[in-house]
Amino acid sequence: MAGGRSRYADPAFLRRFASLEVDSVTRGDWAALADDIATTGLLRNSSTIAVPPTGRSAPVVHASTGIEPLFRLSDDLPGHQRADVVAALTAAGRTDVLGFVATHGRLPADPTLPERLRGVLATATQISPSGHLAMAAAVQACVDEAVSKTVNLPGTASPTDVYDTYATAFELGCKGITVYVDGSRSVQPQALATAPATAR
Repeated sequence: MAGGRSRYADPAFLRRFASLEVDSVTRGDWAALADDIATTGLLRNSSTIAVPPTGRSAPVVHASTGIEPLFRLSDDLPGHQRADVVAALTAAGRTDVLGFVATHGRLPADPTLPERLRGVLATATQISPSGHLAMAAAVQACVDEAVSKTVNLPGTASPTDVYDTYATAFELGCKGITVYVDGSRSVQPQALATAPATAR
């Protein structure tokens, strides 16, 4: 708690949220809270900022997946496509890969796909561990409660890779990191089709 108190003792820490456009808290509310905490050094609650549920719990409450990238670009329901993915591919003029996306849940390894499109539509297993951690650390710096984030590691990951991921997360100030090694369970909660990514 000492670390949290010192952070709150600086009114600038809370005032930075005053510029956010939200309906429930005004700029004046943030400024008053910052002044009160700076003056008294007391907190009524343990935190002021939290993030919505992520990953697999989000659909249950019809929320976005927060900072978790999609695990699959295709919908979990057979025969259904994600409207935002279809829109992105249509806007890029690449509806020719929709069939592959529907079957495999990711873009094909096609060098003619625009780099920006490949970046925007990268799935959880295509993002490097350092990319997952950088995203979690950037959000954690602005949030009091732990930011839930899964770092997906390939099946070839060693125990040292797992250790290094947790150690780096700690050094970056992340609080809610989970590491998942692909294939580490006989039945996985989510799995991509095993067909080669280069197929079209």
